[in-house]
Amino acid sequence: MGKKKQARGGAPAGAPPRALPADPHLHRSIIKVQALVLFLFSLLLYANTLWNTYAVDDAIVITKNTLTTQGIRGIPKIMTTDAFYGFFGEGYKLVEGGRYRPLSIVTFALEYALWGLNPHLSHFINILLFALTVVVLYFLLIALLQSRFQGSPWQWNIPFLAAVLFAAHPIHTEAVANIKGRDEIMGLLFALLTLYCAILYVRRARVVFLCLSLLHFILALLSKENAITYLAVVPLAFYFFTRADIKKYLLTGLPMLALAVVYVVLRQKFTGLQLGQSSPEILNNPFVYSTTAERYATISYTLGEYIRLLLFPHPLTHDYYFNQVPVRSPWSKDFITWSSWKALLPLIVNGAIIAYALIRLPKKDIVSFAILYYYITLSIVSNIVFTVGIAMNERFLYMPSVGFCLLLAVLLVRLTHRIQSGIASHQEILHPKLLSLLTGIILLGYSVKTFTRNFDWKDDFTLFKKDVQHSPNSAKVHNALGGEYLTQSEKPGLDPKTKQEYIRQAEKVLARALEIYPDYLNALLLMGNAKYKLHDSLPEARYYYERTLKMKPNYFEGNFNMGCILLEKNYNKEAIPYFQKAIREKPEKFEPYYNLAEAYFKAEMPDSAIEAFKKVITLVPDQKRKALAYYKIGLSYGKMKNDLGNAIKYLSEATRLDSTNVVFFEDLGVAYGLKQDYPNAIRAFERTVQLDPKNPKGYANLGITYRQMQQEEKAQEYFRKAKELNPALNF
Repeated sequence: MGKKKQARGGAPAGAPPRALPADPHLHRSIIKVQALVLFLFSLLLYANTLWNTYAVDDAIVITKNTLTTQGIRGIPKIMTTDAFYGFFGEGYKLVEGGRYRPLSIVTFALEYALWGLNPHLSHFINILLFALTVVVLYFLLIALLQSRFQGSPWQWNIPFLAAVLFAAHPIHTEAVANIKGRDEIMGLLFALLTLYCAILYVRRARVVFLCLSLLHFILALLSKENAITYLAVVPLAFYFFTRADIKKYLLTGLPMLALAVVYVVLRQKFTGLQLGQSSPEILNNPFVYSTTAERYATISYTLGEYIRLLLFPHPLTHDYYFNQVPVRSPWSKDFITWSSWKALLPLIVNGAIIAYALIRLPKKDIVSFAILYYYITLSIVSNIVFTVGIAMNERFLYMPSVGFCLLLAVLLVRLTHRIQSGIASHQEILHPKLLSLLTGIILLGYSVKTFTRNFDWKDDFTLFKKDVQHSPNSAKVHNALGGEYLTQSEKPGLDPKTKQEYIRQAEKVLARALEIYPDYLNALLLMGNAKYKLHDSLPEARYYYERTLKMKPNYFEGNFNMGCILLEKNYNKEAIPYFQKAIREKPEKFEPYYNLAEAYFKAEMPDSAIEAFKKVITLVPDQKRKALAYYKIGLSYGKMKNDLGNAIKYLSEATRLDSTNVVFFEDLGVAYGLKQDYPNAIRAFERTVQLDPKNPKGYANLGITYRQMQQEEKAQEYFRKAKELNPALNF
């Protein structure tokens, strides 16, 4: 056979040009420039999230999390409880599987301690951590590939190309644009650092890198459970990219395994739940009604959807809950089975991809590594081994997408190389230009989608209105939008027409939620709220609340809301048992105690009202609410028990706690007057006119008191002032 022709520069004909310049100083300069470009590009892509507020699960881990909002004081409890404990209390056990991922919540607690609730700062931290992740990925890929990489010109090498594709991919918007997604970002960041330090340990044989690798692995696990898959990723990378001997495998792998075991034990201890623990609620366990065969047919379908979203990330949605991914249930008209191409085609495609990766495994092909990385890191959230609480989710692709982006980078380089190999005379010109063109087209599409999708994450209302269009069969997003319409309708300053329109829209989307899932507890509750607000109809609201209580007799919100509407319509005695049931379910909340006390008060049951209001005093978080409870106790003693001494005692305490409330001083003055303690009555009534100089009642009370004191001239002075403000008054 003859020798191959040599192209310009001495390279064999058809071979790609060298990846990096020979000069090591220039090499390092190029890497620094590329790293800076990746960092700035990542920041720029997500810069428009800085103006976003909180959305979706941010309430669970930040704004309504009782541990996060304790700041530094809450950190010990955060480190020893489920991630949802601070929001749900013991109710977190109703959510599938448990979540021990305290590290990101610790960062939220620290932010709260330093700056309070500041979503813009939190978004900036997310962007910064994401940009750092992209740069770490770039350096990791250089470390993995440098010994064997001979790809395209340096400005389009595989590490840079894979990292920039990862930075731009729209599938990451949920993880980055949603503040709660920091657990995903931190989990991958520390996992990549785990592998990077492990590679440095093998290459340089320095124990410090092994220690750093193990430290980062601990931090990765404490950020997100799926980092445990790096138990397989690290030895896989050793096999493909190093010459590690069995000793290095063991010295790295065994400590990682030990840390993983400790983590799993702690996770079970602190959450009280095991991975795969099943829930009877279809919103927390999509396969609760499915056979084993139907479950795995559905999983096959979702694995196909994941590939589709990676290849063509449109449309995007944060919600794949029942019944957006069709599963068997008493209310489903359609669900995935093995008789459907929707299950069979993804099975064939995924099977072929895995088979190719295994065939190429002995050759240590980068494509094989990328594929295996993807499936290994996806496995833990795929529902194959255990149920994760939802059929699929875009954020589940955050870690696995590293494999996809590496695969895409390699395929782009190989494709352009193959195209150029047939045009030897122009290969040095064509290859980088063609690669630049193809990559530019993909990056442009990805970047536009990412940037525009970020706007959808502005707040709950914006996100739910957008995603309800892309998840038309999800009961959860319809319920969430209905709840948000009701919340918006309560905003101060809203004109009546807009308020009514919001409530009507709530009624409409909640009806769709109940069409999809007729036994949706929260949707039934919100529909009751909507009916009452829209039609002021006790029977309509009562119908929906009673449905919730039939399904769950101890349902706090159902009992509380039922009690509230009965109390508002003056069915006071009928409201009492509902508030009592609500209290039994959540005895730490002051609202049901207050409403129970109010029901006793309005039902003229003073002893019960006094006892309940005293309990309110021990629970309410602020002075003005305490003052109101003292005031109601004072009224109970004075108006219903004719005990003026105790009435004055509690009314005086009410005025001490809230010295700006005219009514408190007014009733205190009346109580003093009835006790014939006129000097104190005068002082109380004088305070009412100081607080509200245009209140004729205050002047009238002063006049009446002075008349009781037989100071008619003084009395007439105040009567005249009262009549000036209200000529209809007669004395």
